[in-house]
Amino acid sequence: MLISRNKRGEFIFTLHYSKAQLKKMNNESTFYCPQCTEKVILKIGTHKIPHFAHLIGSNCSSEPETPQHIKGKILLYRALTKKYSHVELEKFFPQIRQRADVALKSKGNLYAIEYQCSGISEEELIKRTSGYERIDVHVLWLLGKKIESKFQHGNQYVLLSPLQQMFIQFSEKNGYWLPYLNSEEGVIHYYSDLIPVSNRKFKASIFSQPIPQIELPLSLPNKNNTHYTLAEWVHDRKSWIQNKLLYNKGIHDPFLKEVYQSNDFPTQLPLFIGLPLKHSIQYKTDCIPWQYYLWKDVLKNKKSGEVISKNEIGSAIRKRLKNGKIQKREFPLISSSQSPVSEYIRLLNRLGIVEIIDHKYLILRKEWKAGRTVDDYQKESKEFLNDFKEKLTQDNGVKKEKANL
Repeated sequence: MLISRNKRGEFIFTLHYSKAQLKKMNNESTFYCPQCTEKVILKIGTHKIPHFAHLIGSNCSSEPETPQHIKGKILLYRALTKKYSHVELEKFFPQIRQRADVALKSKGNLYAIEYQCSGISEEELIKRTSGYERIDVHVLWLLGKKIESKFQHGNQYVLLSPLQQMFIQFSEKNGYWLPYLNSEEGVIHYYSDLIPVSNRKFKASIFSQPIPQIELPLSLPNKNNTHYTLAEWVHDRKSWIQNKLLYNKGIHDPFLKEVYQSNDFPTQLPLFIGLPLKHSIQYKTDCIPWQYYLWKDVLKNKKSGEVISKNEIGSAIRKRLKNGKIQKREFPLISSSQSPVSEYIRLLNRLGIVEIIDHKYLILRKEWKAGRTVDDYQKESKEFLNDFKEKLTQDNGVKKEKANL
């Protein structure tokens, strides 16, 4: 930490002094943590930024800080003090016994910025976020763990660990998104419009800005540059199925086992199984399995023109959630979630697979007939893409482009 108190109760802010002044002060003074009042030591290294640290065995709830963490919050503090009049570094909120890396007031609102470079449990993240909410403080979490990118077949993806996924937020404007502060570059990278390709791999719109350009409340550009083309989606869908067949347990894989036992073939599933959806991120389970389960449990054996109750769909999904075939992702920073199932049904309605009658019922319009040959499947799949590619691109982050099956 960069702030302590001396014996007289005065705040000592390391950024306000030279190393020579701090060394002299260190020989003459004793320092105490403003949060827990325990004694702290002043560390003045050759390369590291001077800072205070607790003694070994301290009971203080504040986290040990890395050089990356210290540098990041200094960059934030210096940038924000040029824009706002009430900015505090390491602001301690005694009501909730929490210390923000940076706090400021803007337009009558109080903001706390947390730069999270170390691991944190979901329980602690929820506790700290709800603590700020109780005292009407808006909190902005910035990730310090580097987000990896991956290029496959000319396409860029981002890889998010379970820890990083906990920091995903949602807005109608930018979809599911999260911010990463790179203190070495002095840049904040925003990953928005996140669309899951697998459990850890996502397509994303990437926007970067120098730290001095940050504004609160946070506002990202109102544009979608995900570039998740139709061809990319078809490729990702085929790759997922091929990887499942090649690298999993074959017939012993729970998903493949159910597909085969249902007289279906993984490589010949209806093309509307595995559609990319904004809210499919709510499920850890990949798109192909959970959409297959819905189709198999409810739609597969229905005839064209048959009425289907939305309660039947809901019951089938709840059963799959209960037995673990479909698993949810937990987002501690999102207070309310939207249903990927409802979004999927709306898309099937636009694609003409079903027709929504009202909030309770829908009608199956295109049934899937068994006994197709490979040539039949290829032909029908190409017709599906040609007939519906305009509709498929709407509100799903999928850019129109020729797709070869």
